[in-house]
Amino acid sequence: MQQGKPYPKTHKLVDLYSLCNLKWLKPYKEKIKLIDEFYIPSRYPEGIPGDLSTRPSNENDAKEAISAAKEILHLALLKIR
Repeated sequence: MQQGKPYPKTHKLVDLYSLCNLKWLKPYKEKIKLIDEFYIPSRYPEGIPGDLSTRPSNENDAKEAISAAKEILHLALLKIR
């Protein structure tokens, strides 16, 4: 529980980002959105209608999302050590 409220059941990184409210993570909000564009449809093929960007993703977007995920993971690991 967080401040007397149950944690929401979600895998959406943007929602989890909002719950964290971490100052060091704020510059990564757009990158987190990009990662969500790939994660959610691959994990949940039916997806949530209207929840993701309607533009088609391409290989450059995928590379950018992977790079962003690695960068955020690296920073998170540094923060918890």
